[in-house]
Amino acid sequence: MELLEPVVEVTVTVPEDAVCGVLGDLAARHGVLSGPTHARVPVAELTSLGVGLRTCTSPFRQ
Repeated sequence: MELLEPVVEVTVTVPEDAVCGVLGDLAARHGVLSGPTHARVPVAELTSLGVGLRTCTSPFRQ
């Protein structure tokens, strides 16, 4: 028997120079890409998704 967790479909639009960082962040959260701008992410990972994406797209990132 496989245990399934709730997921949500999110739409992500990011600047070109931040795509790799955002894809890495989504992968670290067990997100699965379902299109060029869509991903399915577990609900449990959504609480800190905004902070992670903001960090990836910040103009002051290193």
